Amino acid sequence: MVPSIDMTQQQDVPSNAFANLMNLSLDSVGLREICSGGRPPRGFLENLETLTISGCHSMSCIFPSWVLIQSLRKLKEVIVWRCGELEDVFQLEGLCYAKENPFLLSSLERLNLYALENLRYIWKGPTQQVSLQSLTVVNVESCNKLGYLFTLSLARSLLQLEQLTVQCCRSLEHIVEIKEAEENVGGGGGNDVIFPKLRILKLDGLKNFISFFDSENYSSTWPALQELSLYLPLNSTTSFVAQLEANVLQTSKEKLRVLEVGIISDQLCNSVLAQLIHGFQNLEELKIRECRVQVLSQLELSLPSLKVLELIFLVELEWLCKGPTHLLSLPNLKKLDVRRCNRLRHMFSPSLARNLLQLEELIIWNCGELEQMFIEDDAAEYNQTLSKDHLQWPLLFPNLSSIDIKWCDKLKSMFPVSMAHLLSLQNLTTLVLDNCQGPTHLFSSTVARNLLRLESIYIWNCGELEQIIVEDHTKDDHVLLLPQLKELNLRDLQSLVNFCPVGYHFIFPSLSSLEVLRCPKITTRFSVDQNRSVHAEAEVLTNVDVVVDKQ
Repeated sequence: MVPSIDMTQQQDVPSNAFANLMNLSLDSVGLREICSGGRPPRGFLENLETLTISGCHSMSCIFPSWVLIQSLRKLKEVIVWRCGELEDVFQLEGLCYAKENPFLLSSLERLNLYALENLRYIWKGPTQQVSLQSLTVVNVESCNKLGYLFTLSLARSLLQLEQLTVQCCRSLEHIVEIKEAEENVGGGGGNDVIFPKLRILKLDGLKNFISFFDSENYSSTWPALQELSLYLPLNSTTSFVAQLEANVLQTSKEKLRVLEVGIISDQLCNSVLAQLIHGFQNLEELKIRECRVQVLSQLELSLPSLKVLELIFLVELEWLCKGPTHLLSLPNLKKLDVRRCNRLRHMFSPSLARNLLQLEELIIWNCGELEQMFIEDDAAEYNQTLSKDHLQWPLLFPNLSSIDIKWCDKLKSMFPVSMAHLLSLQNLTTLVLDNCQGPTHLFSSTVARNLLRLESIYIWNCGELEQIIVEDHTKDDHVLLLPQLKELNLRDLQSLVNFCPVGYHFIFPSLSSLEVLRCPKITTRFSVDQNRSVHAEAEVLTNVDVVVDKQ
């Protein structure tokens, strides 16, 4: 074990030791401290800008107080992770403040602390002489004994803070702790602490989090906030909920670009949805996780800038948009990700699908009750409305490029034949269907004719699937071309008989990989002609990488 630089043996230490050092990285060494004993030599670490410490499990303290007072004037970045015995980072107890150094750590810009299981304090001791006036980024993760991050005096100095991320800190109750001495000193800041440049705030996995401050007499504002992620427990105080409603959902919503909410009170979740009705006109990403929501929208709701919508673990969600006349307008949505919503039975009404003209990526995982992609009753009413009003609406999903559906055992139909004339999948490139036992087919022949850009098909573990493409009797031409298809992978399809209807002829001129494994009933054969185009009949030739296994 290396104890540290021992200042009790100063005759062995050069007078300029480490004076010019700018970057110091210590990885898996047995240091107890960086420097121990008496006072360090003149100029010790005075030019240090970056300190990285990892895997030093014997280290209990990084910066003793006498190092702080003499050095670290240029320190800009501190990264500490996986130091199992570390209890505090900056030790401030017993400091004798020099008049020529009125503020400590005033150059620190980035602070990153990860996986420090015994860390109890970032700043141990009085902090009045510490100024974090240059700090822009703070990341704290998996520090399970840490109770708070900042004192009030430190929080008031964070005028440059742009990003604050706190994740998986089980004991953390507050971001700012008001010390008794600070409570009794006005400090000229009032009771509202402003973070004027804070753009990103993420609080996630804080099981005992209560509120931003440990005193209800204090609040904070974030006028520049653009990204807010809150995955908080139900015991978050009503005062914190009220502060969020006033501070973010009302005053900051014009600037907010990313909003993530989860594991929070019904009051806050309902407030978020209510505020959405009044319009987050510039919101680009909305992620809702582990909230008690039954219907995403029963009203006319428009999010014109939204590009990403993620709905994760909403155990009570039954509808995205209920009824054919209720409009959820998402004209610029590019990604829809729905996972672990076990009460959801239908994905789209035609009215909702009509407003997803820019949708490119569709992900549906672990929705155990999902039966239909479309509400068929609404589809029939929608068709009647179109016919009655003679409206020429654009075809649905014209920009959809990727479909990924997994573990939806009750899914009966992806794109029903009755919807074929309303669909346009002309930009679809990738289809993945895995562990969905219900559907007997995927596309009608009308839809298949538009799959001109489809490159990959992966279909696995779909026990009821009998045919990939079914006939809808709308066209006489039975020769169909999938010009861009390169990969066709079919596995564990116990009921699959045909790729396409009997009498149809499919041609895949770009196919280079065909895999058919454990499909015991399949009768379709694949062949390759002299131009290397794959056809749907005859024997498999060797100039294409093909694996066929019916066992």
